[in-house]
Amino acid sequence: MKAVGLDVHRNFAQAAMVENGLVKNHGRFAMNRDAILKLAETLTKGDDVVLEATGNTAAIVRLLTPFAHRVVIANPLQVRAIAWAKVKTDKIDAATLARLHAAQFLLEVWMPTEEVAERRRVIAERTQLVSQMTRLKNRINSILHANLMPQQTGRIFSVKGHAALEALPLPIDQIRMALRHHDEIQRLARELEVIDAANDDDPGRCSLTATVRTRPWWTLSTTQVAPALHAPLSRRRVRPGRRRGRGHGEFCDVGDDETHPQRRGRPLVMRPTTTTLPAAPQRLFLTLMFCDLCGSSQLAGQLELEVLADLLERVRLAVCAAVLRHVGRVVRSQGDGSLAVFGYSAPSEHDARRAC
Repeated sequence: MKAVGLDVHRNFAQAAMVENGLVKNHGRFAMNRDAILKLAETLTKGDDVVLEATGNTAAIVRLLTPFAHRVVIANPLQVRAIAWAKVKTDKIDAATLARLHAAQFLLEVWMPTEEVAERRRVIAERTQLVSQMTRLKNRINSILHANLMPQQTGRIFSVKGHAALEALPLPIDQIRMALRHHDEIQRLARELEVIDAANDDDPGRCSLTATVRTRPWWTLSTTQVAPALHAPLSRRRVRPGRRRGRGHGEFCDVGDDETHPQRRGRPLVMRPTTTTLPAAPQRLFLTLMFCDLCGSSQLAGQLELEVLADLLERVRLAVCAAVLRHVGRVVRSQGDGSLAVFGYSAPSEHDARRAC
């Protein structure tokens, strides 16, 4: 498997490839459809492509996904190795992305599916039409207000309201302007009906205009635990119970049972457990602890990718074990850093001492 990093710009992109710990320049290509498809032909099903989130990321991901194993999107604000680098070139940035992904050092950004992206575009289009109609109605009301006319109700903006608006005692130029705004409102209303009708014809989608009653879901994400366990990322959805105290998750030890389906030689897992919630909101004094590996940036440049990944895995496991041993919880683990909280379920005056 090889990791291909892309440093995407407006008119071009720079590619770099990391394979077996060696960084190779993959060249520069124009930022257009044909050039991206030509790059996709050089990929295999075992390759990973990583790029930073930008304006045309969705189109690039859509073109490269059928040809690669995964297309990973990185948050540019969290790639400190690029943002804080003293020497910045396109080749260095592309190679840094590929190396960080190969070392499992990148925090991925969720990419919406094509269906979700389509729904977003439709909702944005509908919102824009409604905003334009509201702006035109306000202009008609401003014309009426300037001529001491009472503010009209919604009937005057309907199809039959054209004649009523034309009969008002207004100057000829302002009547012409108001009627032009009224005709534009009717045109936008017809486009809005087309969008709503197309959405209602699809049985797999809910109506944009209907009132949808949803039941609460609590998403229990294990993306922060998976890097520490060197396991594939997964998301679990847990329906909260009717009784208080269900639907919470915490770090826990599965014991010494090697036959446990989630153990597989890994001492720490994330699974839902039963926690008693307070009957009323309470103010808790928590202790937060953050720790990271000293000199990790220098180690990343000196060690091989496989050795660095193994070192980071052992650091995360050691931190999780130490935090659990002192009655704490690791709430976030990214790269070589971990964030732990003490005193969440049962505050104690010794929480700060335990964190130290």
